[in-house]
Amino acid sequence: MIVIKTPAKIIIFGEHFIVAKGSQAILTTVGLDTTCTIGNVNDKDFHVSFKSATFNLDVQFSQSEAIEIFSAAQKLHDQYRKDQNIKPLKELIKANGNFFRAIIGFLSLKYSISTCSIKFECKAPLGSGMGTSASIASSMIAAILKNNQIDFSKQELFNLTKTIEDLQHGSSSGADPAAIINGGLLHYEHKQNGERSFRTLKNIKNWDKDLYLVHTGPPQESTGEMVAISKDFQNTNPIKFNRFLNRSNQICNEFIKSCDPDIFPFLNESGLMLEEIGVVSNKVIEFSKMIRSKGGAIKIAGAGGRVGDGSGLCLVIIKNKNDLKHICNQFNFKLLNAPLMVAGIDI
Repeated sequence: MIVIKTPAKIIIFGEHFIVAKGSQAILTTVGLDTTCTIGNVNDKDFHVSFKSATFNLDVQFSQSEAIEIFSAAQKLHDQYRKDQNIKPLKELIKANGNFFRAIIGFLSLKYSISTCSIKFECKAPLGSGMGTSASIASSMIAAILKNNQIDFSKQELFNLTKTIEDLQHGSSSGADPAAIINGGLLHYEHKQNGERSFRTLKNIKNWDKDLYLVHTGPPQESTGEMVAISKDFQNTNPIKFNRFLNRSNQICNEFIKSCDPDIFPFLNESGLMLEEIGVVSNKVIEFSKMIRSKGGAIKIAGAGGRVGDGSGLCLVIIKNKNDLKHICNQFNFKLLNAPLMVAGIDI
């Protein structure tokens, strides 16, 4: 039996800009683990069981079925790159465990792998800006490779996970798997030449003082759909978008240059930019106004959500925790309690 654990992640600064060339982001891991356990089976099918607070799934499928789903997803992804319509790809990947089939199909075309049982337990809220798809994919890929005695590096695991992330979201920045695989506090860069790189920030302290994680509920839209909204804003307001991107980069630079950064003003500034781009729901905007009226700072931490109530995770700094609890109760939002800057995947 093989057990792999991966953390969740949050983007502190830089979401919706990091997909653009010449951008930066600051991320950290969160101690809300995904645990992937692999055991052997005596039949010709893969068995996948997934459990979380809001979603359970049990599926069984053959290797040929998995390859078929992955191939279909590849074709739809190629079409997405041409027309930017993510709906057909989203519908395929979300249907009845096809995300897991796509991973098995992808690995089956690259390696010789045997059938197995795969069990997941996920503590992070799904679809809420905490990188759960990257956490699930990276843990599953690592566990299957180890189960088949296939050697791999963290860089190879990153590359494999990013391929799956691209199928899940249409176009992935790669920031989520970079954080989840490597752990800690990270500075991630998407350079003008398209190259992506990251480094661990080891000497920055106290940045998370009085910082709270608030779950506003899962958004109705996928990450890919929210990225499309951001791209539409970029296309219709290129000057403003570039001004926002440049300011986001400045915030990242100011953060990494300080050993003891005060992120309070940066949270509000980043939060207001994301609200103007249009990736925050009306309910979360009202919540944010109330937090700021109490002297707090707030921003979403991830792709966000515009339709419905939930925009996923928010980062909040506020002196009086009781004020935050009271406001969360008013909006029926949930405070999450989890350590930050935890270790990445252990392979």
